[in-house]
Amino acid sequence: MRSEQLDFLPKFPVEQTLCVTLTMKQYTNGQRLDEISASQNMRHFLNLMNAEHYGTNFKRKNKRLSVIPSIEKSHSGRLHYHLTIKMPDPSLAERFKKTIEFFWKDTDFGDHEIKIKDAYDVSGWNSYITKKGANIDWANIHTA
Repeated sequence: MRSEQLDFLPKFPVEQTLCVTLTMKQYTNGQRLDEISASQNMRHFLNLMNAEHYGTNFKRKNKRLSVIPSIEKSHSGRLHYHLTIKMPDPSLAERFKKTIEFFWKDTDFGDHEIKIKDAYDVSGWNSYITKKGANIDWANIHTA
């Protein structure tokens, strides 16, 4: 099944792609993190990002960032996300990275450890985020 997932995932251009790891608080505001609340938190984060980068076109014309989110449980049992994300404008990469950090920390479960790297091997990163124990968050994937 993993090879079918990899075949399905688009190959974003390396110069437009970021490889992102987002850690999550496992408990906040009286709520324990599970895969459902993690996915809802990711949806909220992506809505903030899309509104920031596409303004009213986000809702009016369904303009969205292309992103492949994968949720994984670490050896210690902590849920976290890996993203393959296509930047809308690579010339504004540093601003885009700051926006990721700002909006992730603004979500209920967003934690402080955030790793953002420029892609050098998108297929390799996609292979990593679909490894055993990781699951594509199909509710939040957008690849158009």
